[in-house]
Amino acid sequence: MTTLTWFQRFDPVTKLLLILCLGLASFVIPTLTINWLLVFILFLLAISIGKLSSLVKILSFSLFFIATMIIVQGLVNPGNHTLLWRIEILNFYKEGVNYALLLGSRLLTIVLTTFFFIATTSVTENARYLESQGIAFKKVYMFISVCYILPQMMANLHQIKLAQRARGIGQQKSWLYRFKMLFPILVPLVVKTLDQAMTRAIALQLREYDNPQRQPQPLIHHYLLARFNHYLLSILIIMLGGMKVWLLIQK
Repeated sequence: MTTLTWFQRFDPVTKLLLILCLGLASFVIPTLTINWLLVFILFLLAISIGKLSSLVKILSFSLFFIATMIIVQGLVNPGNHTLLWRIEILNFYKEGVNYALLLGSRLLTIVLTTFFFIATTSVTENARYLESQGIAFKKVYMFISVCYILPQMMANLHQIKLAQRARGIGQQKSWLYRFKMLFPILVPLVVKTLDQAMTRAIALQLREYDNPQRQPQPLIHHYLLARFNHYLLSILIIMLGGMKVWLLIQK
């Protein structure tokens, strides 16, 4: 009998509710330190999955975007008035930097929780579980297609890069050159990904997956406290949502 890892013991709906709960928590908590502590905990959870190379690729782009925000907000944020540091003629202010760090922590929370869900839950597992909960397969497929379109696009991009490398294209190590090389392949990349989604939909229709008489496939394994987790996380989401609305009203 195969031993389940700790993240395989939780059902897909629990993971989705956890993403929503942690995302709301990051927007409700105004403290910069607590937000980055949450990011650190999520980072440790992401490392425990074992897919370190994929995590590094995703975080590298996110950190580049956050660094850009820190520079822009530190220089031109309207609320800037406390000088933090000076580089030549550039003045960076504390208020703008803190605001950018807060936005960055929220961005990383969303990125890490989404990575956790995609990396620990297969398409088959998602489809089987959602169908077992009484959701029509057509709606399940629409949801799965949206969730996995980015990983599919990344896989297609990797294939295109391998093909370019085999033809001797894109061998330069410059980041600027690599960035420029992305533009010519963006349209074919999007078209290919959408075409693959349409092909899968047609194949599923031909196999009568949308037949009302079709019986859902059995679950791969039983999950730990699934219903209890759903209720608990739903209550937390309602509470966090109420707190966020209250904070907005108080402003």
